[in-house]
Amino acid sequence: MRTTAWIASLLVASSASAAGTNAFLPRPLAPELGVSVLNRNAAERWTGRALLDEPAASAVYGEIHIYNTLPYLAAEYVTVTSDARWQRLLYGAPGDAPRAFGSGGTGPGQFGEPRGLAFAPDGRLFVADRALGRVTVLRLHQGPQGPQLDYAGQIDGLVQPMDVAVHDGGTPSDPADDRLLVAEAGAQRVAVYELSGTAPVRLSEFGARGSAAGEFLYPRAVCAGRAAGVCDDAVYVSDAGNHRLVQLALVGNRLEWRRTVTLPTEATSVDSDHNGNLYLALRRDGMVWKMSPRMEHVASYSGDAVALDAPRDVAIPFAWVHDHRGGAGAAPVWRGQGSALVLEAWGASTGVRGFDLGVDILEVERRDASTLEVLLTDTATLHATIVAKDGTVSTQDLGSVASGRQRLHVPALDDAARVTLVAESQYDPARRAERTLEMAALVPSHLVLRQNSPNPFNPSTSIRFELPAPAAVRLAVYDVRGRCVRTLAEGAMDAGSHTATWDGRDARGVRAGSGLYFYKLDAGGMSDVRKMVLAQ
Repeated sequence: MRTTAWIASLLVASSASAAGTNAFLPRPLAPELGVSVLNRNAAERWTGRALLDEPAASAVYGEIHIYNTLPYLAAEYVTVTSDARWQRLLYGAPGDAPRAFGSGGTGPGQFGEPRGLAFAPDGRLFVADRALGRVTVLRLHQGPQGPQLDYAGQIDGLVQPMDVAVHDGGTPSDPADDRLLVAEAGAQRVAVYELSGTAPVRLSEFGARGSAAGEFLYPRAVCAGRAAGVCDDAVYVSDAGNHRLVQLALVGNRLEWRRTVTLPTEATSVDSDHNGNLYLALRRDGMVWKMSPRMEHVASYSGDAVALDAPRDVAIPFAWVHDHRGGAGAAPVWRGQGSALVLEAWGASTGVRGFDLGVDILEVERRDASTLEVLLTDTATLHATIVAKDGTVSTQDLGSVASGRQRLHVPALDDAARVTLVAESQYDPARRAERTLEMAALVPSHLVLRQNSPNPFNPSTSIRFELPAPAAVRLAVYDVRGRCVRTLAEGAMDAGSHTATWDGRDARGVRAGSGLYFYKLDAGGMSDVRKMVLAQ
């Protein structure tokens, strides 16, 4: 049976409707079926089954192939979702019926309460089982019926493991240096395992009960930090009981305390994208937080037409990208994709939804004669358009700029009247944001009379004009016979931009008839005339 293309359908490499200036760009999961959010009603309507009961976490693994000829791009994704109450995993590829793995029990491949999930770049899947105190290891491969999960082992002796994360050692293509991070919530610690051998080996553990440095109160979620798609030394832990996000450092095989940021409430999950930005599910607040790699809060998402309901996980898909356009021999690249899954309460209108990762410019401030400070929600390519006080226009490419609060070198700000910044997402240039900073009054080199707006108009319109120097000004409206209908502005004015409004009435306050009118500007011995239409 074909379904709503399962959850993985939202993870096609880019979205045709991605243009926008927001940090989170909602996208429907299956627009061809009219499904924006996969919920219980949609699942029963399109599959005849409820599919899920208590979704806890998701993980997405992909392979993308790029060619010079048709099909140009082929993308294969597998999405896995744990169901804590039904004690199983649900997984599938786009267009295929979802399949279940596991059942309730204590044997190999069975679950007591599956929670956090993490894929390694080599296709191994790690499943934290809180109730059984273990991590189950599965392996993903392509079988005759599509993607297949097979049991590959387990790590026993853990204390309420809530989440897992894989650190690729900075080399995704080499599994020998991979490390598994396990958030043992019941023991108030994070454990580190080596993954190079036939069975995981415990290397170290970090943490104790408490609220001081080096201590946790129920470490609920863990993820590895990233830069340019590969793991760096940062490890992030949601310290749920202390309502904080902790940054650790993986130094060799051991974890070291680095710093913390206070959260408004506990985060039930944390994940990182290609550029190292962090996504936190704040379940009690009904919100997803986005933070820069420096742990600056840069954006929030609480839903669109339907508000988020107790979000419990955010998953960023990663995929191997094989570029065949340069011939054989090019090594694949492990890349985070520009989209995400959000798991929330499974109900009639909420459940699983997706969004594209966009970019926004939240703040622009001038710091000195050549420096602007901006707050970006994502890594982006920035361009500046500078309008000088004399009206001349120049552009400047500012290159790639990371998320968070950043300082930009833009010369000659003292001579600028206006600076417009445009940020283009590195996932898709069509996802862009624009923000303008007015630096000073614009002084043109000559008299300028702009076309009124709107035109035609009813009942009022605005007329903008610009003076190159201080002058005595008269702006008046005339009918087609040359009779003055209304004087809109008269008197001495400074150089720069000015605006006048005509409400469609004559000097006596009587509404003028519809038709063609002229407006004339006289200033400093110069004049200009334009036409406008009043439509009743």
